[in-house]
Amino acid sequence: KNKTRASGDPAERIARTAYVSNLRLDATEDEVATLFSVRCGPVALCRLVADKKTRKPKGTAFLEFASPDSLDRALVLQPDDLDPIAQPDRPCLVARSTFLAPPAPATKPAPAPAPLRNAPAAAAPFLP
Repeated sequence: KNKTRASGDPAERIARTAYVSNLRLDATEDEVATLFSVRCGPVALCRLVADKKTRKPKGTAFLEFASPDSLDRALVLQPDDLDPIAQPDRPCLVARSTFLAPPAPATKPAPAPAPLRNAPAAAAPFLP
């Protein structure tokens, strides 16, 4: 499924990568990868695209298939085949990608807590 690490020459990987748009905003990578793997063949990598600042999904994804044949099958899917992951009243669109899926977003460390306002200053140490 989605946990498989994609590998190989970048040009060869692009040759088996699809770009999918009009996904439901609450669709998960596992849900998208499972639907495509059942209908088209094994998915090596599924990456949902999210806004960099808000991390909210944009409704698009990159799917890297295990073989170019699986990509070819995905490109001829009918819109009804993708209804479970499509936005309401908008069919999913599948196209051949011209570049690789973006890397997984790095997890940011939690920000340091802000200093308390009006907090008493630390007392100076007593020196004899």
